[in-house]
Amino acid sequence: MKFYLSLFILIQTLLSYSQKHSLTEEVNQISALRKSSIYSYNKNPQSTNLQDVKFFAERAFNLELKPVFNKSSPVAHYFLFQQTFQERPIYSAEIKITLGANGVVKRIDNSTVDIPQNLKLSFFSEIEPNLLKGNSPINSIDKEEIVIYKDDIFKPALKVIVKYKNYDHIKYVFDNLGNQLVKQNLNVHLQAEKDTLANMVIFQPDPMTKANIVWANGDDYDINDMNEVFLNPLRDTALINLIYDTNTNEFILENDRCKITEFSAPIQPVVTSSIPFFEYSRSHFGFEEVNAYFHITNTQNHLANMGFNLVDYKIEVDANALNGQDNSMFSFATNPPRLFFGEGGVDDAEDADVVIHEYYHAVSHSANGGTNSGTERRCLDEAIGDYFGCSYSYEIDPYKWENVFTWDGHNQYWSGRRGDNPTNKTYPVSFSGGNIYSHTDLWVCALMEIYISVGRFDTDQLVTESLYGYFSNMTFTDAALLVVQADSAYNGGVNVPVIWKTFYDKGILPSNPVSIYENSDLSLMVLGTQSFANGRELTIVNKRSEKLNIKILDLNGKIIFAQEALLDIKISGAEFDSGVYLLVIENEKGDTQTEKLIKF
Repeated sequence: MKFYLSLFILIQTLLSYSQKHSLTEEVNQISALRKSSIYSYNKNPQSTNLQDVKFFAERAFNLELKPVFNKSSPVAHYFLFQQTFQERPIYSAEIKITLGANGVVKRIDNSTVDIPQNLKLSFFSEIEPNLLKGNSPINSIDKEEIVIYKDDIFKPALKVIVKYKNYDHIKYVFDNLGNQLVKQNLNVHLQAEKDTLANMVIFQPDPMTKANIVWANGDDYDINDMNEVFLNPLRDTALINLIYDTNTNEFILENDRCKITEFSAPIQPVVTSSIPFFEYSRSHFGFEEVNAYFHITNTQNHLANMGFNLVDYKIEVDANALNGQDNSMFSFATNPPRLFFGEGGVDDAEDADVVIHEYYHAVSHSANGGTNSGTERRCLDEAIGDYFGCSYSYEIDPYKWENVFTWDGHNQYWSGRRGDNPTNKTYPVSFSGGNIYSHTDLWVCALMEIYISVGRFDTDQLVTESLYGYFSNMTFTDAALLVVQADSAYNGGVNVPVIWKTFYDKGILPSNPVSIYENSDLSLMVLGTQSFANGRELTIVNKRSEKLNIKILDLNGKIIFAQEALLDIKISGAEFDSGVYLLVIENEKGDTQTEKLIKF
């Protein structure tokens, strides 16, 4: 007996995003695609090989698919496929398949469309060049013929990726009449050598947290980046790995995953040292370089300790960039990708929250590829960066952890963001005007409550694992279920009761920890799983005039409850300890239905 848990998701408007300031861009609403998430499937690919998984998906769903991205985490394998028509990609029509480490299907996220049998399209490869004019000369243009589903009509379209000299990295989609359907800035904004160790003087995580103070009205601790005597004692000295260049006999801010370099105005040489010690006051550009390098490398080490091999390239970092803008960004327009940290207001690279926020855009991109489309999905990506900034700072000092960008924001320069959901909002929420920052606090608050309950390491590990499963146009609910799934894989679901209740309290997950199975004639139903979770009764309705063999097992396979029933049966959750259980219902033919139960 197959069991399906389906969620239907409306494609959100595609808008650009920045750390601090949204870009104003023209975006036309794309029609909703059929989208469902299947959490149980009765067949599996022959192996975890890409071609075997592709063959499995094409046969299971009768689709023409193109591999886009695949990645393996410590506990699962993730595959993303694009639906195609006549070998052209269909925009936002994707299937993401998650396999456990043993190759068993754990989850299928499907946003494909049904293609009419008689569909005929005439494709095109050129558009009017004036349509691509931006605020800067063009460096390069990449074009791809695609299909787009808009207003219940399939249309030929052209996807154009333009890289401008001012570092803008823009995706356009045009139909055959030259109408712009999509415009999105792909940059993710805030707005003979050997390894060795060196000491660095840095902010850990920032001077306001260190001093346990907040900006007050009229305060200007920044003083235009001057070496203020108040700030010097708030620096810390820490040891971190880097490279010693035997050719120049210098210590340089570089390792196998990070390189401080210069590619954006203001232009100045990157600092080096003849001794294993980097000390600068914040009035020197070298302070921002050292600070960014330290926190990125620290985060890389944390990822490795959790078992992840993400951002598996040497990311280039300019810690004094964007010609004085009060903004920062991650860009994958170059190879390798780059991080830019602006200098407007408080220099962004002085605040660990900003550094880690931007770096986690790189982590997310490494885990799930080019799937950051849809307003709610992009809000999640911003919230992930905010969460890891909060997680990092909280571990050092919980003082005002809820003030995301504690040093860079919450001052006269900009308001910063919050991680504690101060207005007690609940899901679902409206993304009016496509503002991807309006509800980051809801997601961060939920994750931080889990963090405080189960600890930093486990929460960070589960959230990072969940990033592999992210897909275009996903929702908060999808993301929450990925965290639940991750705990089942890493911890046997021991933290699921806490995780589920946290998301439930915020409206992100339903009170019912499993779905209600109903066949067409309502002859077999599992009701009241939310009651069971809270210590009350679960009811199995049996109208089939056949005997059912009912068992409840713990995650180690131990039978906790067993009973045969010809009629309806009630099971009290009060008899069960907190945890995750498996409900197995077997009929006389040997067909089984297995569902998860949770007891809070």
